[in-house]
Amino acid sequence: MILVGYGIRFWVVWNNPGFNLLITKPEQIYQKGLYKYIRHPAYLASLIMCGGVFALCAGWRGGLPAWLVLLVLLSHTARQEEKMLCEGFPGYKKYMARTGMFLPKVMIFTLADLQDRLNIFRESRRRA
Repeated sequence: MILVGYGIRFWVVWNNPGFNLLITKPEQIYQKGLYKYIRHPAYLASLIMCGGVFALCAGWRGGLPAWLVLLVLLSHTARQEEKMLCEGFPGYKKYMARTGMFLPKVMIFTLADLQDRLNIFRESRRRA
């Protein structure tokens, strides 16, 4: 778990040119790689790394409460960042709607949704 967390964190720092440890407004919203699916992969990496460390050092009984506290703190920080980003970037709310905070959103389609998508596809093929 610790190595997976470090791997994700390394990817975030290496690939996102606007990544900063301070909460500052970036010049643009990075939406490539993991950011295409989740808004805070660096926090996810921290949760994974610390989950591994807590499990290794304190066991699950001792580590789980500490991990849950970390989850609450990172969630609060992420919400504060997102409030600032919503004010600075008009498209950020749309980005939030299609991505998860720490985990990807699961797309659940109803039969009506699938029928609508099929109709749109058929219309686009007729026009072409």
